[in-house]
Formats: sequence, C-alpha cells, structure tokens
Amino acid sequence: LLFEGLDTAAAVSVSDTQLDFGSCSRLKPCEPRSFTVTNNTGAKLLVSVLVPTWQDPLGPMDQPIAIFQAFPDSFELRPRSSSTVRLAFRPPKDSLYYCQGLMLLARLKSMRSFRLVQEGQDVVPPWCINVMASGNTFATMNPEFSPKVSLSSSSITFPPCRLSDAVHQTLALHNHGDTPVQFKFTAPGASSYAATETSPVVAGCQQFGPFSVLPRQGVLEPRSQHLVALRFSPVDLSPALLKLTCIFNNTS
Repeated sequence: LLFEGLDTAAAVSVSDTQLDFGSCSRLKPCEPRSFTVTNNTGAKLLVSVLVPTWQDPLGPMDQPIAIFQAFPDSFELRPRSSSTVRLAFRPPKDSLYYCQGLMLLARLKSMRSFRLVQEGQDVVPPWCINVMASGNTFATMNPEFSPKVSLSSSSITFPPCRLSDAVHQTLALHNHGDTPVQFKFTAPGASSYAATETSPVVAGCQQFGPFSVLPRQGVLEPRSQHLVALRFSPVDLSPALLKLTCIFNNTS
C-alpha cells in the first residue's frame, strides 16, 4: 500500500505529484505551479485541497503559517472531467529549504452528508491523493549550508524475491547539523532504467526498473532523521543492481 496506494484503479488521478518551485525570493511572488485533477468515475465529485501550516524549526512553536496556498482549494468535478489547481509558494524566511505534503480529498457529491445515504446503500469512502511541494530561498550568490548528514548504510541487499512479488528495505538519513538539509535520490548511471513514477496516488515515489524509492526527495529538519523506503519487485530472473546517488543541498 505504501508504494501502490489504496486506489489501484485510479478513480481520481493527478498529473504531477511532485511540484518543485526551485529557488525563490520572499520579497516577490514566485511563479505558481499547477497540476490537473481528473475524475475517472461516472459520478460528480467534491474535491478539497488540504494544505498544512509550516512551523519555523528555529522560531516560536505557537506561530504556524501557511507557505503554500492552493487556488481553488475546493471545487466540483463532473464525471470524466478534469480541473486545474494552481499552487502558490510564499516563503517567510531566507536561506531555508521548504517541503510539505498536500492532500487532495475527493468524495462523491451524492454522499457529502450521511443524511443523503439511503438505507441499505453502500457508503463509498473518499479518495485521498498526496502531492509533495518543495522550494527554497537560497539566492544564486549565496552559498548553501554545508550538510552534516550520514546514512545508516551505504549498501542495501534485498532478500530473494519471486516474480510478481516485492520485498522491502529501509534506509535512515540523519541530519546532525543545526540547519535544514534537502535530500534527493537520483540514479545517473541507470541508463537502462527509465525513471518514472510508480503510481499517480503515491507522491514522491520514484521507480528505476524493478527498484522503487519513497520519498525521492524531501527536507531533513535540524538534528532529526528520516526513513526512506526501498522496494525491489523483479520483472525477470536476472540479478538486478542499481547505484543510487543521494544529493544533499544540491551537492553529492
């Protein structure tokens, strides 16, 4: 479920589950990013975009603010139709990395209230889709912080796995510094594997042939750790090998 999502039939899908604003300034508006939400069902849906607030890791704990805003944050989707959501990024501080998970909640309009459900009628739970949004406020002339990070292991070995099955491992990333650190996984040497997203409902999941990484990028808060999930799902009987590169603060 972590890699494939709860809705394998993709009743509701989005065009992009990873939105990167790149380097922006807090003194002027950033160019908005957009993604398309598609209703693949035969019923009308009500869609809400839930955006969490951001807490400054070095500031007061009782003053969360909104750094990402969705327009519109709620709308209706007709059957077999699509709608575009624009996402704005408004960072409050300079020289920081930002990364947050947004949630799209889609539910049947005919079941927006339990009072509309007839006796004996099945209740359809809402669909949830995650979208990762990221950006930073590092100017091109300013050096980025030197990361103080470590990995729990530099080599991951998966146990034997049958065809059409999957095995999993985890990797821990540790930030030993006092500043946030951005991380991103790439596989520059995997020319035979095309990098694609595994599922439209799993935000930030990157697939390289039989291997998958979740999340493919994010931000480590000061003096914290983050678990990265790895999956191996063989497509043939040949041994598989992948060299992953983890880039911290845009430096290998």
